[in-house]
Amino acid sequence: MRHHKVEVCREARVRAPVRSHAHLAMKRAIATVVCLVALVAEAKPESDLHAEWRAIMAGAVESASGGQPLVAREQMTKALEVSARIGLDSLEYGVSLSQLGSVSQTLGLLDDADHYYQRALPVFAKPLPAYRYARLQTLFSQLSLYLECRLIAHSERVAAKVTAEFPGLLEADAADAAKFLTYLASIAYQKRDYESAEALFRRALGEWNRISGARGPEYASVLNQLALLEWKTNRNEPALRHLEMALEIHEQSPHSNRGGYARVLLNVGILRRETGLYRGAEAALLKARSLVQDLPGPGLALEAHALEEYAILLDQTDRKSEARKARKMAQSVRARTTPADLTRHTVDIRTLAESSGTRR
Repeated sequence: MRHHKVEVCREARVRAPVRSHAHLAMKRAIATVVCLVALVAEAKPESDLHAEWRAIMAGAVESASGGQPLVAREQMTKALEVSARIGLDSLEYGVSLSQLGSVSQTLGLLDDADHYYQRALPVFAKPLPAYRYARLQTLFSQLSLYLECRLIAHSERVAAKVTAEFPGLLEADAADAAKFLTYLASIAYQKRDYESAEALFRRALGEWNRISGARGPEYASVLNQLALLEWKTNRNEPALRHLEMALEIHEQSPHSNRGGYARVLLNVGILRRETGLYRGAEAALLKARSLVQDLPGPGLALEAHALEEYAILLDQTDRKSEARKARKMAQSVRARTTPADLTRHTVDIRTLAESSGTRR
């Protein structure tokens, strides 16, 4: 069992060929659950409650990996109820909370995600290896959420906490170091410290290359972010080259996350359009839209964005009537992205964005 646990946890840290980023949140959560369930199984005696919890979580992992986050969320809610009976300080309870946060973030329920992450972190305060591993992954998830919401001060506080609680992390030869470098780069980018951000993104790329022989979705995600930085600093040629590289990674993977794939396609389409490559831009924007049309959560926002950018292209190529239709479709999709669900547990996290131009 010991050998099996070590291999599973290694798999949780380095998922080789291609997944996707971030939103990687759900895929990373799946790997983390597999690892933690193995740790729990080794650390705890068998009981009916433990067996029931593991069975429910296995179903949730299957649902999430099969592209059914709504079903996974329902199953994880049941797992939370069972884990509460095991103990409110149990690893099972903390894992259930943390993974409910991840699936909520995937669905775009951002304040739900924040609520669950904040509830999970105190459970993982015990100085035991499994608890510390779970705490680090939950801090990473919380950091990704705050970065997604452009909450710079919140992101910096979580990053400082990771640095203080896990000294030497950046020197470790592990995927967690590469992941943290990417988060630090994203913070620098949002602060408009582009020089530091670029250095950190390139360092993260080097780490992913060194850790994993294959260039997977983590690598594609960093390429996408580096390309946005280059685009922001008027370096369109390397930006488009890096986006095309990221696109190729997604296209070569049968398991690529549609949200991450669509984001790269969207950026490729916009940059191709801005450089006059209209035919290639149109193909990328239409494909981005098709990938997310039935994707829960952030899929609606991505679809609307793709339609809006497509409308701009149609205007630029003198297809005014089609552009008007595309804008109407985008407005219709946007109308379905209601924030009603985002205030059930805490305030809408997006209202916390700093007023210094950092809100999306």
